[in-house]
Amino acid sequence: MVFSEESVQNMMTSQGKMMLLGGELYSVDKRIEEIDNVSLREVNDLIRNIFDFDKVCMAYVGKASTSDITKALKGE
Repeated sequence: MVFSEESVQNMMTSQGKMMLLGGELYSVDKRIEEIDNVSLREVNDLIRNIFDFDKVCMAYVGKASTSDITKALKGE
């Protein structure tokens, strides 16, 4: 997100979209602050509202683990 704002063309495109769609200027610092203010609880609540864990199928790559990934995603 930050790197995309390094070119003048990208900055102008972002500013134009924000003015047309939201009526405000785009602020990278404001967006970073908003992202930093998201709590783990809010993320877990969103996950629980979006996913039906009875229908989830998942795979991961890495060292074998004894932890239950599904429980971790559910916030248990």
